[in-house]
Amino acid sequence: MGSDGALSPVIGIVNNTLVGGEVGTGSVSDVLATAGQVTGSEGGLAPVSDLANTLINPSTGLLSPVTGLVDGLTGTGGTLQPVGDLTGTLLGESGALSPVIGTLNSTVDGLGLSPVTDAVGGLVGGVNGAVDGLTNTLASGTNGTGTVTDAQGLVGGLVNGTALAPVSDLTNGLVDPATGALTPITSLVEGVTGEGGALAPVGGLVNGLVGENGALTPVVGTVNGLLGGLSDIGGAGLENGGLLGGLTGGLTGGLTGGSADGTGAITDVQGTVGTLVDGTALAPVGGLVGGLVDPVNGALAPITGQVEGLTSPSGALAPVGGLVNGLAGENGALTPVVGTVNGLLGGLTGGLTSGEGGLLGGGLTGGSASGGLLGGLTGGSAGGTGAITDVQGTVGSLVDGTALAPVGGLVGGLVDPVNGALAPITGQVENLTSPSGALAPVGGLVNGLAGENGVLAPVVGTVNGLVGGLTGGLVGGEGGLLGGGLGGLLGGSRSSNQ
Repeated sequence: MGSDGALSPVIGIVNNTLVGGEVGTGSVSDVLATAGQVTGSEGGLAPVSDLANTLINPSTGLLSPVTGLVDGLTGTGGTLQPVGDLTGTLLGESGALSPVIGTLNSTVDGLGLSPVTDAVGGLVGGVNGAVDGLTNTLASGTNGTGTVTDAQGLVGGLVNGTALAPVSDLTNGLVDPATGALTPITSLVEGVTGEGGALAPVGGLVNGLVGENGALTPVVGTVNGLLGGLSDIGGAGLENGGLLGGLTGGLTGGLTGGSADGTGAITDVQGTVGTLVDGTALAPVGGLVGGLVDPVNGALAPITGQVEGLTSPSGALAPVGGLVNGLAGENGALTPVVGTVNGLLGGLTGGLTSGEGGLLGGGLTGGSASGGLLGGLTGGSAGGTGAITDVQGTVGSLVDGTALAPVGGLVGGLVDPVNGALAPITGQVENLTSPSGALAPVGGLVNGLAGENGVLAPVVGTVNGLVGGLTGGLVGGEGGLLGGGLGGLLGGSRSSNQ
């Protein structure tokens, strides 16, 4: 356990493999540099480049927890450095496309479009200011009071004192907002949902459910007791032939143990994805996933191969692999569910590739501008018919009429394709996924799942009812799940699990 525990070498490998590159030298930085060349640094379209920098700069941008990870992976020394080398060769100040961009700039300057570009720049500059405000306030919550901390506590409460206790240590090594391998992402989630963060009500709800004194604490204790009993069945305890058998021996005598021979957790996950999409129009997704995560030949094999070896029957984390196999393996507990979902997907996407009435209409490149997938790249309009509208509707259906209704308003204020703070981005997605957009098949699939009459509508309605019941006392009295209710989040404090 802890920094010197048996699993610390595993966590070290994950850290070094995932974040090994140098931020500022990867593909995201190359894209930003090229955007700066196209827009210039002063006047005109310069605010467009400033907005892109505010959003995706790998060090300081609003989305830096994600873009920083991508930039590091594709940067100098990163796992995906070859990808970064390719973008660096094409993009950037000295890239192969630099002369083309210079010629393009000169041509545009000669057209006398400065009044238009200045107007666009002014409009985007206003959006940039709004995003700057979001950057400063969205994730301002107190570390140690958000949902990540509560999730860590939940995992610990489930497995501490059992044969699966190392899973808690591994979880902390990955997701701890201050020191984990995924800190760039989990620290943002922690800040957003912590006390004072933009989604503090969500953090309060999670804490009220799974926090140290949450509503589910008795259930967690019961499960912990059951797991402890299973651990005893393993024989002479953890050190001699118990459920974890040679865990510490495997770690010190050869970290990964086992082999990436198709017997670990990665293989089970690949199999589940395959079962979900095989025989449907989404079958290529299975091939894409395999090409990425296959532990032998996938693009991420340096990472997934390690996980496969660790979770194989002779690996250091064999109990974890066994648990995953029991859930997602060929004969796992989830097999009937996966088969049912496969049938639903087959029905939903049955017409994707057949005839003019199919979801792809005139095919990828043929047919009319509205039927072919590539028939009009920016076709359609942000008129409430694309994937963003469907997602907004689903969020609204989940929280409307409950104490979490303000969350729906916050989501709308951010992603609304016309009036949201991120409308320059979400508006484009809405256009592309509308019925006449280039990605209309994607929009159709999202609508078939999450639309007003989609397959998931009954599930969403049921969840709304459950959330309404759970949060019925949120805004009334000391006895509510969140104590003083949402008002207390602004003027008071809630119980932490620390």
